[in-house]
Amino acid sequence: MSNLLRLEDCLEDSPQTRALIGVYERDCDLLLNYSKGLNAACKRVARAQNELTMATQELAQKLRDYQHTKFSLTSEDDLVSTTIQQLLPNVDEISSFNTVLHTQLVDNMDYHSTEFVEKDMAEYLRLKSSFVTSDKQHEEAAAKLAKISKKKPSEKGWQEATDALYASRKGFHNTSMVYCNFLNN
Repeated sequence: MSNLLRLEDCLEDSPQTRALIGVYERDCDLLLNYSKGLNAACKRVARAQNELTMATQELAQKLRDYQHTKFSLTSEDDLVSTTIQQLLPNVDEISSFNTVLHTQLVDNMDYHSTEFVEKDMAEYLRLKSSFVTSDKQHEEAAAKLAKISKKKPSEKGWQEATDALYASRKGFHNTSMVYCNFLNN
C-alpha cells in the first residue's frame, strides 16, 4: 500500500483521508522545525568561517606590517624578520583557502538551506492555512444551508445558500487537491 494521498480521496474528504493528511502535516511540521534548526546551524558555520577568514586576513596584514616597521636594534638578517617573511606566504595561502571555503559554504550550504526554509516550507504553511480557511468556509456554507427552514423554505434564500455551498465546496476541492499534491511531494 502506498502512503501517498490519493487525490480522488481528497475530493471525498473522508475521515481516513483527514487522518492521513494529519500524519503528513505532523511530518511536515517536524521537517519544518528540523529545517529551521539545520538552517541556524548552517548560518552559524558560515559566520564562524567568515570570522576565521577575517582573522587570517588580519594576521597576514599584521605580518606584512612587521616588514615595514623599522626597529632601531635589528639587523638586516634578523631571525624574526626572516621567519615572518617565510611565514607570510603560508598565511596568505591559508587566508585564500578560508575565503574560498567561506564562499562555498554560503553558496552551497547556507543558501540552499535558507531557500528550503523560506520558500518550500513557507509554501507548506501558506497552503495549510489556505486548506484550513477553505475547510472552514465550506463548513459554514453547509451549516447555513442546514439552517434554512424546512417548513417555509424561501426559494431565493435556499438558492443562495445552495450556490454558496457549491462555490465553497468547489473552492475546498481545488484547495484540497493542491494541498494534498504538495504534501505528496
